[in-house]
This record gives sequence, C-alpha cells and structure tokens, in this order.
Amino acid sequence: MGRGWLSRRFNCVFRTDVRQIALVCPTAELGLAVTSMNTKGPKKKKQHYVPKFYLRGFCGSGDTVFALDKESGGIFTPSVGDFCAERYLYESLSNDPNWYKGKFVYPNYTEDGLCELESAFAPVLKRVAALCVPNAPFTCVGDDDARLIASFVANAIARHPSVFKPLRNELMLSASEEDLSPYRDLMRALGHEGAFEGVAAEGVTRRLLLDTGDGSYQGLIVGELLEMEGIVLRAPGCASFATASFPVLPVVRETGGRDRLSSLYCPISPNAAVIYGPGPRRGMGGCELLGARDVVRLNAAYFEADFVRFVVAKDRRTLEEARSFAEANRPSPPSRRSI
Repeated sequence: MGRGWLSRRFNCVFRTDVRQIALVCPTAELGLAVTSMNTKGPKKKKQHYVPKFYLRGFCGSGDTVFALDKESGGIFTPSVGDFCAERYLYESLSNDPNWYKGKFVYPNYTEDGLCELESAFAPVLKRVAALCVPNAPFTCVGDDDARLIASFVANAIARHPSVFKPLRNELMLSASEEDLSPYRDLMRALGHEGAFEGVAAEGVTRRLLLDTGDGSYQGLIVGELLEMEGIVLRAPGCASFATASFPVLPVVRETGGRDRLSSLYCPISPNAAVIYGPGPRRGMGGCELLGARDVVRLNAAYFEADFVRFVVAKDRRTLEEARSFAEANRPSPPSRRSI
C-alpha cells in the first residue's frame, strides 16, 4: 500500500444493495427468544454506539476521556459510562399494550449480543495495542486476529446511529411479505399480532448488528477489508492517536451501482491504529512507525468528517494539536496525500 493515504471524501455510511442482506431470523430462534427472555424490562438504558472497552483504552486516568465538541469548540472530560451512548438505542417498541415484556419486544437482546461480540474484540485490540507501545518488538498480526480486527471495524460502522437507524428503516421498507411472514405467523400464534412490526424490527436489528456471516451487512464490510492490504500504524512516544464518536474513517467509491470501500482508517489505542487500502498483498501485513506530524495529521482528519461530532483523546494536548493542524490546513478540493 505504500504511504498513500485516504482521500478526503469520507463517508460514514457504507451503503449496499439492501437486497443482498437477508432479513429473517429463523422462526424457531425467535420463538426461543420470546419464551426465554426475562420480563423485567431493559437493564441497560444507556446503550453505547462506541464500546466502553474501546473508549477506556483512551482514558488518561480514571474512567474519563478528553473530548472536543466540534459544534461548540469546547473540551470536556466525560465518563466513558455516559459518553457515546443513547437511551434504548437498540430496542424495538412492541406497540402492543398487552405485550408481556412491556414497552420493548426483547429487552436487552441486542445489547447483550453486542457485549458478547465485544468480549471477542477486546483481547485482540489489547494485543495489538501492546505491540505498539514505545520500544516494544513488533510481531505480525495473525490471520485470526486480523479477521477479528476487521470484524470490530465493521461492527463500529454498523452500530453507529447515523448508519444503523436509516439502514434498519430501509431494510424494513424494502422487506417483502415473504421476508416478514415468519414474524407475523409467530406473533399471531402467540396472540400478539400487534407486536408484529416490533418483532420484525428486532430481527432486522439483530441481523445488522450481531450477524457477521456471509450475506450480512458486517460480513460484506469484513470481506472488503480482507481483500485489501492492512497495516498497523505505531505512534512515536511523543504523540498519541485520537479517536472519535465515530472512530472509523472510511473512503467510499461507487462501483457498479453500489458503494465499495476504497480505504479505511481506525485507531486501536493511543499507540496503535490500522489502515486498509490497495496494496500488493491481502490481509494484515507489517507495521509502520509514524512521525509525530503524521499522527497529528491523522487526528486532524476527524475535523474534516462531517459525521463526527466529538474527537476523543487521552489528553488535552492531542486534541488541541489536531484542531490547530486542521484549522491551518483547511482542505482544498480532494486529492490523494501521503502520510
């Protein structure tokens, strides 16, 4: 891939033909969920679109990060438990006053599933971060870890409200009666046909956020990433990577009537990041140690992405340097630049 980096045409929504994404969870699985889940309502009101374990990697001390609000320009220090979250983000309304689980059809079903995925992502991100601490010897990332990193990136895209909400709506609107009949039949058999749309929405949510297999939204992204060359980037001891309320910076191009990833950047920790792009080989390759100015330039890219509101770092200096660089280098029309 060399040192060529992203153009500036960032696009947070990796859109695809919704007809490629199968909708239906098996009826038996839905029935099991209906009969086995507790009826006490959501345990987790604040549902994170940026995982807490990931944000904790950017804590300077305690359980807080430094965050810069691009709208106000202010810098503040939120707790990771309260930051990058929305109330009941992944819940689906039952719209049935007699639904025995209450307001939501399957309380915490998706949230608990995301926690299971995060338990697989966290160790590999920690291993990559450990490889990139100053003066640490670097060993290549194995194929299994490379796939998990790509899966983490895909999940970070899919679960963000600016992607998840419109895509879920689009999938629901495009669904055929054949797609939806298992949900309708199940709810009719249970005497809760009024909850049919909520149950169908929950199935779509689960498909988007928890399924990484072939034919799924995340599976399509993972497949694109694994066809590219990936490189681990290391920050020097005098600089740190920032992240954001939308950590991933994808560059998308339209090919054959659908969007395809051209390149993508995502920080892993203050010391480590990954970048994907065209190159002579597929998969996660080597590691590149960046200069401090290169790191600042990457951090400043978040100020150019209109889908990012909050830029996040372990210290105030990292944010202020990135903002200063962005203000001093307001982009002219898009062009390829090297890091």
